[in-house]
Amino acid sequence: MKVHNVFLSVFVFLIIISCSNNNVIDKSITNLNDRLDNYLESEIKDNQFPGIQYVVFNKDKILYEYAGGYAKVEAKEKMKSNSVLNVFSTTKVITAIAILQLAQDGKITLTDKAVKYFPELPYKNITVMQVLSHSSGITNALLGNFFIHWAEEHDNYDRNAELLSALKENTDLNFKPGKEIGYSNMAYAILGKIIENVSGLKYEKYITKNIFNRLHLDKEKINFENQKQNNSALPYFKRYSLVYNFMSLFLSGSKTKAEGEWTSIHGPFYFNHPSHGGIMASANEYAKIFMDLMKKDNSELLSADFIQQMFTMQSHYKDESIAISWFMGEINNTPYFYHQGDGMGYIAEVRIYPEENIGSIILMNRTEFDALEKLNILDAEFISHLRQKKLGESTQIH
Repeated sequence: MKVHNVFLSVFVFLIIISCSNNNVIDKSITNLNDRLDNYLESEIKDNQFPGIQYVVFNKDKILYEYAGGYAKVEAKEKMKSNSVLNVFSTTKVITAIAILQLAQDGKITLTDKAVKYFPELPYKNITVMQVLSHSSGITNALLGNFFIHWAEEHDNYDRNAELLSALKENTDLNFKPGKEIGYSNMAYAILGKIIENVSGLKYEKYITKNIFNRLHLDKEKINFENQKQNNSALPYFKRYSLVYNFMSLFLSGSKTKAEGEWTSIHGPFYFNHPSHGGIMASANEYAKIFMDLMKKDNSELLSADFIQQMFTMQSHYKDESIAISWFMGEINNTPYFYHQGDGMGYIAEVRIYPEENIGSIILMNRTEFDALEKLNILDAEFISHLRQKKLGESTQIH
């Protein structure tokens, strides 16, 4: 195992052991919205995180929305529904949509070798689909200062040079393409470069034009900017936490500040390669992208055939299955597609439950927090409510 993979394994371990889950859903509260509100407010009071956004949606509308806690703790600035947070690696799903759009337009063939669209690639036998489904064997090399650079470095930052340098230093694949699964940020940095090479547009401009603008998304609520925005939530770590002490080893140039039980990072940053984690968004605006995918035949982003392909398993290894960018899971015998993102004071997760025709998004401005565990609790409550409602309607019909 390479050194950077050891670091990432330790980081994930520290996140897990830093989590707690003392609160439970109060079943005596009969109204679903009130029950979820109560649970989330209890989590905030117990300092599980500074602030949180959580939404549940179907293809047509937001079914439930919560925004609570603080976007900025010391300033006592409340987390609002229009506050933006880094959604980190969930951005990979948006990158996958862009690749599928190019395939739909006949500009890319998913079974082609990726080197066809990025000639400098040292990996000659991996396909675009294998890169999309994390089955290419491309290493998860650390790129730059833990994947980010500070705002003051942005004008002079050359991500193409960094990517080419990283590729030159990592010419070997971790496994034979198509035989295993290996999550890779660098793989999605490569996909970002392919999007640029094929479309002739900078990655951020392509996504803005062909995804954000097609859906008429609010640029103040979803963009590729940094934390200097008026409506941005600051990133936080639990003060004196193991996770922060570990992360601080990598964060040269950061400006931190103690704010009660939290340590905030006041060094606004950009992702080195936005295609693997660069979007900032509010949960309700971000949800509109996934709501569109759930419309299938009426999607503004992709045809029904390509949406179906996106949600079809592409790789399986041991107990892990992946569609196109989406991981596949199950809760209470209910399958779902998901993607998580975490790092630098934020954590995010997006899920889609095809059988229930709903999706959910959770965004928090604290890294050391188990989003999957919280979403299991919250989403299970919502799914149970929907099933009871369907059962009641079925009983009435008969």
